[in-house]
Amino acid sequence: MHLLNLPLEPAARQSDRIHDRRLLDAVLAILAILTGLAVARILTLLDRYSHYDGLLRVFFTALFFSTILTALTVIILHWLDRRDPLPRQVYAGLLFWGAVLSTGLALPLNQRIFREVDIWVERNNWIPYAGENRGFLLGAPIAGPIVEESLKAVALLFIFVFFRSLFRSPRDGFIMGALIGAGFNWFESALYVANDFGQWGIHTYGTELGSRYGLLGFAGHALFTGLTGLGIGYAAVAKTRTRAILWGISGFALALFAHLVNNALGIAVVVILHTLNQPIPEIGGAPAV
Repeated sequence: MHLLNLPLEPAARQSDRIHDRRLLDAVLAILAILTGLAVARILTLLDRYSHYDGLLRVFFTALFFSTILTALTVIILHWLDRRDPLPRQVYAGLLFWGAVLSTGLALPLNQRIFREVDIWVERNNWIPYAGENRGFLLGAPIAGPIVEESLKAVALLFIFVFFRSLFRSPRDGFIMGALIGAGFNWFESALYVANDFGQWGIHTYGTELGSRYGLLGFAGHALFTGLTGLGIGYAAVAKTRTRAILWGISGFALALFAHLVNNALGIAVVVILHTLNQPIPEIGGAPAV
């Protein structure tokens, strides 16, 4: 059976032939540098946490719970991949990319966007009823989709270019994308719990972890990047270059849109509550870097 002229059943996995070894070595060198920068940024943030009483403990407690919840997501993905599973090192590498490289590089980039949006909001006195974190509420639908989805998509593009045999079917693409998203969600969830504690002095384990691990972790980053992977998976088995490009762009566009809608819920709720003359709760901002 075929759907849109694409095979429903995955093809046999084959080995890749690296046609330009020097290009691969150059890309790996760049990735090593970016990984170093991401790790340095995360360590700097954790060092800052250590200067506040109880903040580091809250972060690692949240990380412990998010580890358990992320494990459930990975188990489901592994079950979906049970017929001819991806190598374990691929699982580990994709989770690492999402948790460390994507998160670490996204922190300063997101913060820069939030800062610029906050300056613009203050200058124009826009939606003053949204509280002191209105810059975050307006910046989240911009920073999250553009910065985070782009950084996570780079891993899928890297695999598509150099190790295309891993994309035997669109399902493989979704699984790999979801693994990157699961890794990102694992670390970011703990960051936001720690940020809420540092900003408001309250524990938001239930709120942050509950919202980020809805549908066993498939209501957020795992879904968003899974859509990108799904598009690239279809591109990998497309019959023509034009179809491959369209599939890849479509998957990434869906991920951007889904992430934008998710991040825009905060400001949407604020506007609705203001329209109904209801009290507006304070909504925490982004992790400081």
